[in-house]
Amino acid sequence: MGRLGISCLLFSSFIFSSNSFVEQPPMTITIDHPLRVLDQDQFGPIAYEVINQAFAIHKELGRFFDEDVYQNELLRRLGPRATKEVWIHATHADFRKAYRVDLLVDQGALFELKAVQQLNEQHRSQLINYLMLTGLNHGKLINFRPNRIEHEFVNNHITLAQRRAFQIDVARWSATTADARRFQELLLAMLQDWGTCLDLELYIDALSHFFGGSETVIRDVEVRSHGVVVGIQKLRLINDSTAFKLTSLSRDLESFESHVQRLLQHTELEEMLWVNITLEEVAFVSVRK
Repeated sequence: MGRLGISCLLFSSFIFSSNSFVEQPPMTITIDHPLRVLDQDQFGPIAYEVINQAFAIHKELGRFFDEDVYQNELLRRLGPRATKEVWIHATHADFRKAYRVDLLVDQGALFELKAVQQLNEQHRSQLINYLMLTGLNHGKLINFRPNRIEHEFVNNHITLAQRRAFQIDVARWSATTADARRFQELLLAMLQDWGTCLDLELYIDALSHFFGGSETVIRDVEVRSHGVVVGIQKLRLINDSTAFKLTSLSRDLESFESHVQRLLQHTELEEMLWVNITLEEVAFVSVRK
């Protein structure tokens, strides 16, 4: 699903009290608002009420406003039960990344609002990512742009305990340099902390941070064909000769590696550190010329 590894914090990090409120997990994932876990029967009536309000807003305001207009009108109609722009903070050592949820209703129902031509996999992946980060199970997408409102339920039943129980495959991994060993150690520590299946950009941004930041890691690489420079490609490098790539593929792995080989053959790079992350397995592969 989009940038997520949904072939697929610590569930035990969320301690459920008798009123089913979620205690914010320490250090690594924090949410700036109290949460409570809703089951499908509890979430359903809330979603029904919110979507009815969304239809009424769409009928009154039309379909051509920006997302924040619909967000503010929903907030006005729902009153104190609704909170907009709830922040989720993911941290690891001195790395920080924040995500913003559009609307939280009754402390446990997440809604992502869009004003786009059509909902797509990226929108679904975004909401699943938020559900995983918060430990909640149910959310809904609402798109105000079409002639008739578009809305979808999005559910997540993968726990952090499951996302931390991955196997490590290093059969084709050869960490011959200190940079490659550090890369592997850093990524494994993040995955053991946050679990698998989150937005790949979270892991990528964190790795970039620890190797000097995006301004250092993202570099222009010459692309050559028959000895002639035919373009410049931006790639993420941990040193002058080694790039890295994270994926969440469940199929076509051989094809992907074949294309990586072709990329290496047409640049001055010597190696691509490729890690394929799925729910149950993290496979490290050293692809060399």
